[in-house]
Amino acid sequence: MVALSALVVTASCASPEAQGSSDGTSPSLAPVTPVVVYAGIDDGGTAVRVDAYVAELVEAGGTCVVLASSGDRQVEAESVAVPDATTTWCEETTFSVADLETGAWDVVVTYRSPTSEGTSDSVQVQVP
Repeated sequence: MVALSALVVTASCASPEAQGSSDGTSPSLAPVTPVVVYAGIDDGGTAVRVDAYVAELVEAGGTCVVLASSGDRQVEAESVAVPDATTTWCEETTFSVADLETGAWDVVVTYRSPTSEGTSDSVQVQVP
């Protein structure tokens, strides 16, 4: 389990050429689709838990970056991606509810490896 307790506000300063293609992937990497299986408050009510996998990909050496955002606030955590027989799983990631403001947070998972890259659809989590 990966936990993050710091809030980070990010901004991109790279030129459009350095940022890759318009869909957010690097031109030389194969596109993949992370899938968020669960994004919500844990049973104890103390953390936002995010579980995800990368569809149709079995490979080692990748990482999953989970980004939760609400307005101009962003929280980011990274976890190791682990291959199994049929897919690649992102290790469970959590954010402490105490570090997040009450309200709706949008969660996306980005997978990156030396050969593949992609970002999930956004999933909304309601923080009490």
